[in-house]
Amino acid sequence: RVSSWRNVRFGFDGGYGEAARIYLGIGMLVPLSLGLIIPYFEYLKQSFFIRNSRYGNTPFRFEARLGRFYVIFLIALALMMAVGVLAAVAFAYSGLGTWISKALPQLARSHWLILLVLLFYAFAFAVLSIPLAYVNSRVTNECLNHTLLGSNRLQSRLSARHLAGLYIGN
Repeated sequence: RVSSWRNVRFGFDGGYGEAARIYLGIGMLVPLSLGLIIPYFEYLKQSFFIRNSRYGNTPFRFEARLGRFYVIFLIALALMMAVGVLAAVAFAYSGLGTWISKALPQLARSHWLILLVLLFYAFAFAVLSIPLAYVNSRVTNECLNHTLLGSNRLQSRLSARHLAGLYIGN
Protein backbone atom coordinates (compact mmCIF):
# COMPACT_ATOMS: atom_id res chain seq x y z
CA ARG A 1 0.00 0.00 0.00
CA VAL A 2 1.42 3.36 -0.99
CA SER A 3 0.57 6.59 0.84
CA SER A 4 1.55 9.99 -0.45
CA TRP A 5 0.75 13.65 -0.06
CA ARG A 6 1.46 16.18 -2.83
CA ASN A 7 3.05 13.38 -4.85
CA VAL A 8 5.66 12.72 -2.14
CA ARG A 9 5.49 9.26 -0.62
CA PHE A 10 5.51 8.32 3.02
CA GLY A 11 7.84 5.51 3.94
CA PHE A 12 8.62 3.24 6.85
CA ASP A 13 12.12 1.89 7.43
CA GLY A 14 11.59 -0.11 10.64
CA GLY A 15 12.92 -3.65 10.80
CA TYR A 16 11.33 -6.87 11.99
CA GLY A 17 14.03 -7.43 14.60
CA GLU A 18 13.47 -4.17 16.42
CA ALA A 19 9.69 -4.59 16.15
CA ALA A 20 9.92 -8.10 17.63
CA ARG A 21 12.14 -6.87 20.46
CA ILE A 22 9.61 -4.18 21.36
CA TYR A 23 6.27 -5.86 20.70
CA LEU A 24 7.16 -9.39 21.79
CA GLY A 25 10.11 -8.91 24.14
CA ILE A 26 8.92 -5.92 26.12
CA GLY A 27 5.27 -6.88 25.59
CA MET A 28 5.81 -10.19 27.39
CA LEU A 29 7.31 -8.34 30.36
CA VAL A 30 4.12 -6.33 30.95
CA PRO A 31 2.31 -9.04 32.98
CA LEU A 32 5.53 -9.99 34.79
CA SER A 33 6.01 -6.37 35.90
CA LEU A 34 2.36 -6.20 37.04
CA GLY A 35 1.81 -3.49 34.44
CA LEU A 36 4.48 -1.14 35.77
CA ILE A 37 6.23 -0.99 32.39
CA ILE A 38 3.10 -0.22 30.36
CA PRO A 39 4.11 3.46 29.96
CA TYR A 40 7.60 2.39 28.86
CA PHE A 41 6.10 -0.14 26.42
CA GLU A 42 3.81 2.54 24.96
CA TYR A 43 6.72 4.97 24.67
CA LEU A 44 8.82 2.38 22.81
CA LYS A 45 5.97 1.52 20.41
CA GLN A 46 5.29 5.16 19.56
CA SER A 47 8.99 5.95 19.25
CA PHE A 48 9.57 2.96 16.95
CA PHE A 49 6.74 3.96 14.64
CA ILE A 50 7.60 7.67 14.44
CA ARG A 51 11.41 7.36 14.28
CA ASN A 52 11.18 4.89 11.41
CA SER A 53 8.69 6.92 9.38
CA ARG A 54 9.67 9.40 6.70
CA TYR A 55 8.10 11.78 4.22
CA GLY A 56 10.05 11.48 1.00
CA ASN A 57 13.67 11.47 2.14
CA THR A 58 12.99 13.45 5.33
CA PRO A 59 12.72 11.32 8.48
CA PHE A 60 10.39 12.15 11.36
CA ARG A 61 12.07 12.95 14.69
CA PHE A 62 10.55 11.86 17.99
CA GLU A 63 11.41 14.08 20.95
CA ALA A 64 8.87 13.00 23.57
CA ARG A 65 10.13 12.19 27.06
CA LEU A 66 9.43 8.92 28.84
CA GLY A 67 8.53 10.67 32.10
CA ARG A 68 5.44 12.27 30.54
CA PHE A 69 4.11 8.79 29.64
CA TYR A 70 4.36 7.73 33.29
CA VAL A 71 2.52 10.90 34.37
CA ILE A 72 -0.27 10.20 31.86
CA PHE A 73 -0.71 6.61 33.04
CA LEU A 74 -0.56 7.56 36.75
CA ILE A 75 -3.28 10.17 36.23
CA ALA A 76 -5.36 7.58 34.36
CA LEU A 77 -4.91 5.12 37.25
CA ALA A 78 -6.03 7.78 39.74
CA LEU A 79 -9.00 8.58 37.49
CA MET A 80 -9.99 4.89 37.33
CA MET A 81 -9.73 4.58 41.10
CA ALA A 82 -11.82 7.72 41.66
CA VAL A 83 -14.50 6.59 39.22
CA GLY A 84 -14.51 3.13 40.83
CA VAL A 85 -14.92 4.57 44.33
CA LEU A 86 -17.72 6.87 43.16
CA ALA A 87 -19.47 3.96 41.44
CA ALA A 88 -19.15 1.79 44.57
CA VAL A 89 -20.51 4.54 46.81
CA ALA A 90 -23.39 5.21 44.41
CA PHE A 91 -24.16 1.47 44.29
CA ALA A 92 -24.04 1.17 48.07
CA TYR A 93 -26.31 4.16 48.71
CA SER A 94 -28.76 3.36 45.93
CA GLY A 95 -30.08 0.29 47.70
CA LEU A 96 -29.62 -1.67 44.50
CA GLY A 97 -27.35 -4.19 46.23
CA THR A 98 -30.00 -5.02 48.84
CA TRP A 99 -32.67 -5.34 46.16
CA ILE A 100 -30.46 -7.64 44.07
CA SER A 101 -29.59 -9.90 47.01
CA LYS A 102 -33.28 -10.29 47.94
CA ALA A 103 -34.47 -10.69 44.37
CA LEU A 104 -31.62 -12.90 43.13
CA PRO A 105 -33.41 -16.24 43.54
CA GLN A 106 -36.31 -14.93 41.46
CA LEU A 107 -34.00 -13.13 39.02
CA ALA A 108 -32.06 -16.31 38.38
CA ARG A 109 -35.24 -17.94 37.06
CA SER A 110 -36.08 -15.03 34.78
CA HIS A 111 -34.61 -12.98 31.97
CA TRP A 112 -34.11 -10.03 34.32
CA LEU A 113 -30.74 -11.40 35.42
CA ILE A 114 -29.48 -11.25 31.85
CA LEU A 115 -30.70 -7.66 31.59
CA LEU A 116 -29.00 -6.80 34.89
CA VAL A 117 -25.69 -8.29 33.72
CA LEU A 118 -25.94 -6.42 30.40
CA LEU A 119 -26.63 -3.16 32.24
CA PHE A 120 -23.61 -3.78 34.47
CA TYR A 121 -21.37 -4.30 31.43
CA ALA A 122 -22.78 -1.20 29.72
CA PHE A 123 -22.10 0.83 32.85
CA ALA A 124 -18.58 -0.61 33.22
CA PHE A 125 -17.84 0.19 29.57
CA ALA A 126 -19.04 3.78 30.00
CA VAL A 127 -16.98 4.20 33.18
CA LEU A 128 -13.81 2.69 31.68
CA SER A 129 -14.20 4.76 28.51
CA ILE A 130 -13.26 7.88 30.45
CA PRO A 131 -9.73 6.80 31.53
CA LEU A 132 -9.20 5.05 28.18
CA ALA A 133 -10.06 8.24 26.30
CA TYR A 134 -7.79 10.20 28.64
CA VAL A 135 -4.81 7.90 27.96
CA ASN A 136 -5.37 7.73 24.20
CA SER A 137 -5.83 11.47 23.78
CA ARG A 138 -2.88 12.43 26.00
CA VAL A 139 -0.50 9.87 24.48
CA THR A 140 -1.47 11.00 20.97
CA ASN A 141 -1.02 14.66 21.91
CA GLU A 142 2.31 13.96 23.62
CA CYS A 143 3.65 12.02 20.65
CA LEU A 144 2.50 14.33 17.89
CA ASN A 145 3.37 17.55 19.73
CA HIS A 146 6.92 16.22 20.13
CA THR A 147 7.36 15.01 16.56
CA LEU A 148 9.22 16.99 13.94
CA LEU A 149 9.44 16.58 10.20
CA GLY A 150 12.48 18.54 9.15
CA SER A 151 12.01 21.88 10.92
CA ASN A 152 8.21 21.52 11.16
CA ARG A 153 6.66 20.48 14.47
CA LEU A 154 3.38 18.56 14.35
CA GLN A 155 0.46 19.66 16.53
CA SER A 156 -2.35 17.73 18.18
CA ARG A 157 -5.13 19.02 20.41
CA LEU A 158 -7.18 15.87 20.86
CA SER A 159 -9.72 16.18 23.68
CA ALA A 160 -10.36 13.34 26.13
CA ARG A 161 -13.95 14.50 26.62
CA HIS A 162 -14.76 14.36 22.92
CA LEU A 163 -12.97 11.05 22.50
CA ALA A 164 -14.89 9.54 25.44
CA GLY A 165 -18.11 10.76 23.82
CA LEU A 166 -17.14 8.92 20.65
CA TYR A 167 -16.29 5.75 22.58
CA ILE A 168 -19.57 5.76 24.51
CA GLY A 169 -21.68 6.80 21.51
CA ASN A 170 -20.29 4.13 19.24
